[in-house]
Amino acid sequence: MSKKRYSIQWENDEPIAFEVNGSSYASLDEIPNASERRKLEAMLNASFEEEEDNEPEVKFDQAEFQKLQEESKGMEKILLTIFTGVSALMLLIAGASTFFNLQKIAKEESAPARPRCRCDSAPSIHQRTRPRL
Repeated sequence: MSKKRYSIQWENDEPIAFEVNGSSYASLDEIPNASERRKLEAMLNASFEEEEDNEPEVKFDQAEFQKLQEESKGMEKILLTIFTGVSALMLLIAGASTFFNLQKIAKEESAPARPRCRCDSAPSIHQRTRPRL
């Protein structure tokens, strides 16, 4: 005996189709076999129970929230002080390195060019001549 496949198709958290071994049905009432209908009903109920179990009820307590805010103010000030100090130190290092780099650039001198040979009578060593063949 082969196992039957059951599935429920959902759209916007609503069941829109039920399937038993590849046969689709629009509602549970259309399923001819009562045992198959009961299995799909159990699947449907189990999915709704899971949704209810997954959503715990949370009550918001304003007084507790205010207390937590007051307790965290000290930590907030400590973190703000640390990050402000680190950022100021980084800006100081960047400013100092910029200042020293500008000083080095200002001290640089360009190298003078080589003087030209001013020999008009004889060919100089700077002028290339072709060897005669």
